[in-house]
Formats: sequence, C-alpha cells, structure tokens
Amino acid sequence: MENIEEENTITSKIKVLDIGDEEEDIEEYPIEKTGASKFYRDFQADFRKHLSYLLFGTHSPIEFVDDWNLVGRFGASVHKKDNQTRSYSFHYTTDNTTPPGTIIIGPAINKRAAMDLVRKRLSDENWISENEISTPLKAKLDNRYYYRDQYIRQVVSDAIETENSRLLNYLLHLHREYMKDKKL
Repeated sequence: MENIEEENTITSKIKVLDIGDEEEDIEEYPIEKTGASKFYRDFQADFRKHLSYLLFGTHSPIEFVDDWNLVGRFGASVHKKDNQTRSYSFHYTTDNTTPPGTIIIGPAINKRAAMDLVRKRLSDENWISENEISTPLKAKLDNRYYYRDQYIRQVVSDAIETENSRLLNYLLHLHREYMKDKKL
C-alpha cells in the first residue's frame, strides 16, 4: 500500500512544459516561413556545385534532370519451360519498362560489373546462355520454387548494392582528396 502512495506522490510532482497555445493553428506557419525549404534548396545547390567539382573539376552546377529513364536498371526474370524447368535471365534496361516475369529490378550504374558479380556468385550453376541460368540450382536450397526465386533476388540485390557502394566509395575518395588538397 505504501508503494502505491509513493508512486502517486512521485507522478503528481511531475510537471510538463507546455509550449505554444492550444488555440494556435499549425497552418499559420508554412514551411517557407520556417526556412526549412530555403535550407533544402541551398543545400541542393551547394551539393550540386561540389559534386560537379569532384567529378568534372568545375564549380558550375550539374544540371538536374528529373528523368528516371536515364538511370539503367538491372534485374532478373523467371521463365517457366514445360511444367518442370525454370530458368532465370538477367537483364539491363534503360527505359521504364519491366520485362515479363521480372522478380527483381533495381537501379544500376554499371551493368557489366553487376552482371560480373552475379556470374561470380552463381558460377556453379547451369548457364545456358550469357545471361541465363537453368534449374535445378546447385545451391543448397529447399526444392520449392519460392526459395529459388528468393535466392536469385538476393544475389541480384547484393550485386546492385555492391555496385552502388562502389560508386559512393569512389565519390567519398574524391571528396577526401579534395579536402586534403584544400588544406594545403
């Protein structure tokens, strides 16, 4: 019984700081007045100038083109042949289309490097063409097709992630070199 009274005593002594007015309307202060959007625009402009300098050696900003079709996509599709055989093809597209049977697709800058990573990881599999493998997969998986599809998704996802990581590491290297030169 004493514990309950102590808890009530402790919680009753807590005060909450209330900032603002209950009647205040949030819409009175749009984002433009707070400066958040101005900060974002300034950051974008500075970032583009810096990226231009790192990549091209000039401070004139990169022109921003809002067109996702300029970014290539690397992915995998599954194809069913007769009732048993399934094959997986790996493809690179530069437009907004998705090939039939696609199980994964993602942005990739260097399609050859992504394909090389997939080939290396699936080197033991039955390659029936330059960009297609056939089942059964030699990897130790459950026999259900879901697990095979998930395995291929993971291989492609890892390849895309590795390529994106390499690109970011390269930009980081350029930035570090720039900072080193700037200090001299």
